[in-house]
Amino acid sequence: MFNLCMFYVKLCLRIYITHNLTVKLITFYITEDAEQENRTMYLYLKGRALNVMPQHSKEAEELLSRAVKLDPKLVDAWNELGECYWKKDNMEEAKNCFYGALLHV
Repeated sequence: MFNLCMFYVKLCLRIYITHNLTVKLITFYITEDAEQENRTMYLYLKGRALNVMPQHSKEAEELLSRAVKLDPKLVDAWNELGECYWKKDNMEEAKNCFYGALLHV
């Protein structure tokens, strides 16, 4: 049982470190002041990286919302935003996001 607990702790630590590094790399390589297309991708990628964690991230929600406003045809951002609302237990908004994604497929 102890070995299983240690494995889980190490796995969580690796996920946390990978998550933080991903967010830092995205922020380093793509600035928010880039052209609109790049800015949309920056917002989406950073929001997606922040949305990896099992709990709701307000920052991820804000970034993904901005991404879909800038490019409503970005289906992946709609789906990621829907998952973000799902984690927040806001099923109506999640459904709207998934529906928004289907409109642009």
